[in-house]
Amino acid sequence: MERNRPGRAGSDVRGVPSGCTPFCFQESGSEGDNLMRDDLRALFDLQETDDRLVAMGRDREALTGSLEDVARQMEAAEAALEEMKRDREEKQKVYRDLEGEIKEIEENIRKFKRQEFDVKTNEALWAIQKEIREHEDKKSSLEDRAIEAIEAIDQQSAEIERAVEDLERRRQESVRHKTVVDRKLGEIDREEAATLSEREERRAGVPAELLGRYEKVREHNRGVGVARISDRTCSGCSRLVTFQDLQLIKRGDRFMYCEGCGAFLVWADGAGKETDGTNEEAESRP
Repeated sequence: MERNRPGRAGSDVRGVPSGCTPFCFQESGSEGDNLMRDDLRALFDLQETDDRLVAMGRDREALTGSLEDVARQMEAAEAALEEMKRDREEKQKVYRDLEGEIKEIEENIRKFKRQEFDVKTNEALWAIQKEIREHEDKKSSLEDRAIEAIEAIDQQSAEIERAVEDLERRRQESVRHKTVVDRKLGEIDREEAATLSEREERRAGVPAELLGRYEKVREHNRGVGVARISDRTCSGCSRLVTFQDLQLIKRGDRFMYCEGCGAFLVWADGAGKETDGTNEEAESRP
């Protein structure tokens, strides 16, 4: 990580967007230490505010997404119900066709039985009786199929009844869910409005040069303009910092930024907060 070297706009330092001054830290005399820490704290607080706004956006997206999921589920349930009704109509048509065939066969059987009294020879009688038997066999087969069809219709009707009840339950749940979601979205809108106002106040407390760099870095770094250091790792890009740089970050008396993502760096315990130095010597040993 470089030190004490001012950068130029458009620098090719990796992770630093064009237009940002790529400095690792700017030295400050003892008289400016408090101001430096105030600026770090202001940047840290601004990042915290922006993080809350991002979280609100995620919450809003999740809530609206849940409404869309419920709507898709309702559409799927309604489509499934309509498909079941069409299937039942097909079964009913099959049953009606079978009934028609059975009635036609019964009429033919009655006709053949009347002809039995008009025949003059045994051969003609046997032929008519054969036709009657064949028609009766066919009628029996059709009646079996009709029974199967009506049973399938009854089963389908029971499934449709359950599907209608399930759909009604889903409708009631969706209404309740929308009520809850609308309430939560309203809470988010109100909280967001207050947080945006708070953000404007915090922006006003950050020097223009630092604010410009913060906004540019944040735009190119997934919303991270100020990154915490924890376990020697930048929270913005997971880049490892040296032990020497870690101590400088903990001191918080100068601006430091990550050479990987360009974010301002602050110690995980707080922006610019000084440590008591108890474990620094141990931590600085490799």
